[in-house]
Amino acid sequence: ENADLAVKWTLIMGEIRAGFKLAAGDDDFVLKYKDEEGDMCTLVLETLSDCLTQAAAGPVRLVACHPASADEPSLPGMPCELDSAKLLATFMAAKKMSK
Repeated sequence: ENADLAVKWTLIMGEIRAGFKLAAGDDDFVLKYKDEEGDMCTLVLETLSDCLTQAAAGPVRLVACHPASADEPSLPGMPCELDSAKLLATFMAAKKMSK
């Protein structure tokens, strides 16, 4: 299952990098999502399974922040021009891979 999560992570991060127009090695951002309890969680490989489970129940909003300010809730996320349909398709494809 860890190998499957790694593949899903790579696909999702590729879409996010493309949406933010980042280079392949540019990891100067932190992704956050709100869990079912309303807490902001950092999206990393280890929390991807939880995030995908939530995505099955409905849309998951990802917020990208600079690492130094990721804990500041008042900081708005980075401007994003993600193709939401393409990102959703990537999430759904990753979810199907886990079945």
